[in-house]
Amino acid sequence: MSLHPTDFGNGLVSIMENDAFFLDTNILVSVLHEKNKYHLACYTFITYLIKNEIPMCVSETVIAETVHSLARVCYIQDRFDELTLTNGEPVNKKAARALENTLRREWINKVIKNDPLRLRDYNARAIELIRPLLGILFVIPCNDEIIEATLDIAIDTPLASADAFIIAAAIHPDSGCRGVVTTDRDLHIVFQTEIFSSSVANEDFNAVELLSELDMIGYLLDSLGPDEFYSKYPAMKDIIHVIGE
Repeated sequence: MSLHPTDFGNGLVSIMENDAFFLDTNILVSVLHEKNKYHLACYTFITYLIKNEIPMCVSETVIAETVHSLARVCYIQDRFDELTLTNGEPVNKKAARALENTLRREWINKVIKNDPLRLRDYNARAIELIRPLLGILFVIPCNDEIIEATLDIAIDTPLASADAFIIAAAIHPDSGCRGVVTTDRDLHIVFQTEIFSSSVANEDFNAVELLSELDMIGYLLDSLGPDEFYSKYPAMKDIIHVIGE
């Protein structure tokens, strides 16, 4: 097992009837946070799995990490917009990264440690974002076998313990997963299962080509509605598509 040769943000990943996929935390965050760098690639691939009724699994750890990450990115985005809009001047990439790093520290020191009401509000926003997905995700509960596998993977691969936990859950027989979907390059060294990944950023995502290849245009138009569809995939405004009844 190794990294799948097809970048799912740039080409068709063939799926089979009995396939299932384990979703890493970063995939859920990318799908649910529209300003995430890999939102379009991840949103499109996960919607492709949903359209084809392919089971998707997560662990308890993934759900907890996703709520935490979404709360943090929502806070950072709000504060970033507040500070930059107040200033009124455009922010270059270097300055933007520096400000985001400052806001990450602010999230920990000011919100998590000292502002329980604000933490509650951002947790609530994160839970509201993830809740619709919880109804279609299969949760692999932790057990002694997964814990032992985590410890082995952390040493044998090696991986950070949180990543090892994800791989251990993904390869457990109860998951039945073909592989792990992730944008985490640290997982590219995993040999216990197949890794499905993308490095296609939103600005490089070829919606016209990939949506056609995946046969997703009609499905996305129906599920999102025309306004949201063209807002998410503005390049599609430039083509004329006739969708059969």
